[in-house]
Amino acid sequence: MSLEITLDTSKFSSRYADILLVISRDKRLENTPLNGYIGFGSPRIIRHPYTREPWLCITAWKDTSGQAREIWCIPIKDEYMLELDLSRAKKIADGTDVGVTGLNSLDLLWDDNNEEWVIYSTLYPSQKNIARITTDADFNKKDAKLVSLSITPYDCGLGFVTFDDGNGIGIIMQNKMANWVVPDNPFNPTSINIDTSFNAISNYDNMYADMHKLFTIGNQLLLLSELQGYIDKWYIRLYIGPDKDWYKVGNNDMRGKYIMPVSIKQPIPHTHDYNIGNIGHPEFSTELKQPVLMWASFRNWNLKGNLAWAHEIWAWHVPPNYFNDPTRWLPAVSVINNNELGKPLFTCGAKTITVYVKTANTGTISILESSSPYHIAYDDGNYVTTTENISSAGTYKYIIENPLPYIAIKASMQIDEITIVLNK
Repeated sequence: MSLEITLDTSKFSSRYADILLVISRDKRLENTPLNGYIGFGSPRIIRHPYTREPWLCITAWKDTSGQAREIWCIPIKDEYMLELDLSRAKKIADGTDVGVTGLNSLDLLWDDNNEEWVIYSTLYPSQKNIARITTDADFNKKDAKLVSLSITPYDCGLGFVTFDDGNGIGIIMQNKMANWVVPDNPFNPTSINIDTSFNAISNYDNMYADMHKLFTIGNQLLLLSELQGYIDKWYIRLYIGPDKDWYKVGNNDMRGKYIMPVSIKQPIPHTHDYNIGNIGHPEFSTELKQPVLMWASFRNWNLKGNLAWAHEIWAWHVPPNYFNDPTRWLPAVSVINNNELGKPLFTCGAKTITVYVKTANTGTISILESSSPYHIAYDDGNYVTTTENISSAGTYKYIIENPLPYIAIKASMQIDEITIVLNK
């Protein structure tokens, strides 16, 4: 029996009236290659490199455990209503291609030199590998293999950004830490450096951040992540990276040498009251005629039967320039521990920064301000330093007015925690 899911758009304000149900376990799947599938996740919007036809690539699964996930690509026949041509849905790969139960997530890159799609997927069960799957331009599979990692990633996705010179940067999750991923070649890596020495994102939520979408708007590096809260409270966070010098300065590599504060604002409209459920698996794309945010919604694992791991994919056409101005997303917060001391943090155009230092030790706290993350990361002295003495255990508060675009905190002693609040 198929499940018909409807959305009462009368409950939305006009701002949110264009929230669309893209694909779900409903009657639209009958007589299509996806008939019988109950779950859909990890959406990625791309265009065919030669025809420019838009496609939606997803994970999809039939099993009620949600583990045997497969990778599919589906043409988009209406860019405004995000209507899919389900009759042309094409299965790309499944776990048997690399000897695992399922392909947990996907991110994909077009390799122009080799004229092929390169798809990366984390695995069920988790292991110290990711799958690398290649297809031709029409999504005909060419190869599938495992690529070794230095860590076992948590149940998560891998977000990637690539550059014109063939380099790239990614992010992956393990043990409540998001780690920068720096491959020697994002299309066919022989080595992948994963920096586990510090948390790339704010420790503010202290929860698992998962299923990442790393992207750029202009020169701004941004990250959307599914935050694994309690049941019925899963949601998506926006993390704000540097707006300059985050890739390379001269011959100096800047990939992954910074931390990102988290906006306390929700990037996706509150959906729990509208039968959409928990939200995760974020996607943001400007590939279509209007910029769009996508996400997967899912229910409660206490449910039994086929609904337990049912996921749907939803979308929202966002306003123009939605992510272009970082001040729109203030206030933002970064909670750092000893491992993040000295790492540059973008101040997001904040007019006031409040720093709370909690420590059981005595010593000095130094606040560094600079015009570029490079000066802090490479410690070349081109920054302003304010030093404060701490003579006893406690929590100390410092206020910075009209800060420079980047700051970092250093300490001469072990700290318990430092909270940095960025305000307009």
